[in-house]
Amino acid sequence: MDDDLSPLVAEALRSFGFSIDTVARALGKSGVKDEELIPWLGRTQTAWITHDKKAKKRHGLLLKTSRVTVLWVSGDKLSNWEQFKIVVRVIDAMCEKVKKSRGAIHCRAGRKGRPTPQILWAEKAEDRPKGGHEE
Repeated sequence: MDDDLSPLVAEALRSFGFSIDTVARALGKSGVKDEELIPWLGRTQTAWITHDKKAKKRHGLLLKTSRVTVLWVSGDKLSNWEQFKIVVRVIDAMCEKVKKSRGAIHCRAGRKGRPTPQILWAEKAEDRPKGGHEE
């Protein structure tokens, strides 16, 4: 889980048995730049949960070429409680999508919308939404 989300969310999910960590804890340091984090995520096949909209535009190509799976938590000025509710609402479905995917996927979940994360991009055509469009 990216440092732009509350570490309390990761802590709560860990207490329920999820294998989840913050970037700072996983890499043993804070202030990790996206340019260092993204290749590490790809090498370790670690999915990234983030709220960083700028990273989506700035590092979209690097995320794709590094084959990183991402869950974008969307919404402005989310409280810790709102972040937790969004992630908890979609975490099971996200885990299933990751298990079934044949490659990296990028999904979005926010305050509104369906209880499952929406696939925005998929490395493999078989994982792309049927009849939908990708961003």
